[in-house]
Amino acid sequence: MRNLVLSFLFVCVAVYVGALLFERNMTEGKSEVVEPLEVEAQPPSDLMIESVDGRILEVELTARNSEAVQFIRKSDGESFVYPLEKLTEESRELVESFTLAPLDVEKELSESAAPTLDEIYIEQLEEKIAEINEELARLESEFRETPSMTSKRTIKRKAEELARERESFRKTIAERKL
Repeated sequence: MRNLVLSFLFVCVAVYVGALLFERNMTEGKSEVVEPLEVEAQPPSDLMIESVDGRILEVELTARNSEAVQFIRKSDGESFVYPLEKLTEESRELVESFTLAPLDVEKELSESAAPTLDEIYIEQLEEKIAEINEELARLESEFRETPSMTSKRTIKRKAEELARERESFRKTIAERKL
């Protein structure tokens, strides 16, 4: 029992001395303060940006300056230069948070030089309409070749749904062009 008590006392003294040494080391400034490394924030390969008029576009950022941002539209890989002032505050802050290559363009961007997000959105809708037309053509040939009435009904429902979607895209395009 005596050895147990002595062992316990020895451990308590060792912990106490260790705590004192640690505290003294911290107060004398001998501890190393590790500064966090500054890592340049690289933009993700796909990013959603929004214009002040509510249009949302999926892009890959490539360059920017204090007035404009250059991006590649993900849907077709086309490159655009777009004024930062036409982006929402949130999108502008997001774009400015990334380290990008400097953008070499004239200081003033004219309206005709930079396509609007509205024009880009219309192009995307037109591409979707073209895809729907291709799918409708494929469904039509499948409909003619299928002997099963159940399959024909299913194909017909798919075609009707795609036609409704195409019409809603056309309506949206007409509204945006006004």
